[in-house]
Amino acid sequence: LSIKKEAVYTGVHDDAVAATVDGLQQGYVMCPAEQRFMLLYTFLKKNIGKKIMVFFSSCNSVKFHAELLNYIDIPVMDIHGKHK
Repeated sequence: LSIKKEAVYTGVHDDAVAATVDGLQQGYVMCPAEQRFMLLYTFLKKNIGKKIMVFFSSCNSVKFHAELLNYIDIPVMDIHGKHK
């Protein structure tokens, strides 16, 4: 989710020769808020056998989306700072 109208470049280890882990692919998508969940659902459904990490802005959002996705038969695990 981007609030700003212009994209902001964020880079880590720009002068490194290789990625942190070979084969790791990182990306992001900017889309209208009303299409966000459908885009996430479609992406996860098409890549069901792959390891994917999705970041949310709060622990509550992580828990909500994990419960919802598991309910609609997209098996996910939630990782957040409030695990006991």
